[in-house]
Amino acid sequence: MKYGNKLFLGIFDINDVDSAVATMAASLNHNWSIVDTVSVGNELVNNGGATVGQSLAALAKARSSLRAAGYQGPVVVVDTFVAVLAHPELCDQSDYCAVNVHPFFDPNTDAPEAGKFVNSITKNIRSKLADSNKRIVVTETGWPWQGQANGIAIPGLDHQSTAISSIKGAFSSNAADVFLFTAFNDLWKKAEAGTFMAEQFWGMGGRYSPCDQ
Repeated sequence: MKYGNKLFLGIFDINDVDSAVATMAASLNHNWSIVDTVSVGNELVNNGGATVGQSLAALAKARSSLRAAGYQGPVVVVDTFVAVLAHPELCDQSDYCAVNVHPFFDPNTDAPEAGKFVNSITKNIRSKLADSNKRIVVTETGWPWQGQANGIAIPGLDHQSTAISSIKGAFSSNAADVFLFTAFNDLWKKAEAGTFMAEQFWGMGGRYSPCDQ
């Protein structure tokens, strides 16, 4: 509040929506003015954690519960661009289209082309929406600074800097519609071959949180 920032809150367990909303309301002292958006789940359809129907049912339940608690802002499902392209109803029923787009996971995209890739994906998504004018927000995008190469997508501090500059350039006219991932490394995550041993190392500039140092 001191710096005029707002929160993007998320409901982790979509089977316990009412409890999550109650926790949010209590923690905020019902001051919803500092909340920009509330998301319901994260990449659940993509990772098999929920069906499309379950995600949309949780979205409707969360929106109802949040409205009853006094929150009138956007409520969205967040999923990967792969899931959203296959199931655009995830966006159609959200208050805006919230999608994670990571160019690093495309083996044919190198760091200088990261912005072009993200821009191309959002255009593709827009073509599938019931309302082609609906706002699309890229809720995660970035580049790892450590890990294994994925085709021509190569981790590294220089590559990361190039990729982020490319993404920022692509969104220069609508910077509020992209969230760069992420401020600090996520050491709580697991290094796995499926994500090229890079999952922990997306902190911009290789930064670690003070609590991890």
